[in-house]
Amino acid sequence: MKKSLLTAGLLVAVSIAVPRAGADIIYNSVTGFSGTQGANGWSYAYKSYDVSLKDMSLATYIGAGNYYQGDLGGGRTVYLTSTGQSVIEGNAVFSIRYWTADQDYGRIRMTSSMTIGTGDYGAGIYLIDAATSTVATLATVWPKAGETQPLNAIATDIKTGDRICFMLQNAGGTPGSTSGELQAWNQTVTVPEPAALSLLALGGLVLARRRR
Repeated sequence: MKKSLLTAGLLVAVSIAVPRAGADIIYNSVTGFSGTQGANGWSYAYKSYDVSLKDMSLATYIGAGNYYQGDLGGGRTVYLTSTGQSVIEGNAVFSIRYWTADQDYGRIRMTSSMTIGTGDYGAGIYLIDAATSTVATLATVWPKAGETQPLNAIATDIKTGDRICFMLQNAGGTPGSTSGELQAWNQTVTVPEPAALSLLALGGLVLARRRR
C-alpha cells in the first residue's frame, strides 16, 4: 500500500514538474514599477550622447511624484514613470529602463509597445554583457508622431548580471522644442521558470517519503 501511494505521489509530482506551457515568468515594467532601484528586476537610468550605455547613471526617485528623474544639468532632464519615459529633443539625453538577469538563461523574450505623442523619436533594446561590458543592439524602431509600434526581441545565452536596456532616443531636433515629453512605453521580459522551482514539488514529496 505504501509503495502504491509513493508511486502515485511521484506521478503527481512529475506531472507538476514536466509541463512547460504557462510556466514562464513575466517581468512587466508597469506592474513591476517601484521606488527602489532593482526591485522586481527593474532599474532606471539615463545618459548623454557622449557616454557609453554601460556607463549610464542611475536616476533619482522622486517620491512625491512617483517617478525617476535623470538630470544632466542645463535643463537636460528626463523622467521615467511606470508607464513611460521622456526625451529632450535636440539635447541628446536618453532615458533608460533596464532589467537585470538574476541567473543564467538559455533564452529570454522581450516584448513592448512604443507610442509617440509628437516628434520623431527612436527606441531600442540593448544587451549589456556583464562579463565584458560590451553592448549589443537587439532591436530598434523609429515611429512617427501619433504612431504605436511594437518593439520585440529574443536573446540567448543570458548570464547572471546581464542587462536588457530599453532606451529612448531623440532625433536631434530643435533644443527644448518638446523638452521632457513623456512617451508611452510598456515593456516585458519573459524568462523560463527556473528548474529549481519546477522540481520543488517532486523534491518535497521524495523528502517527505524518506522521513517516514
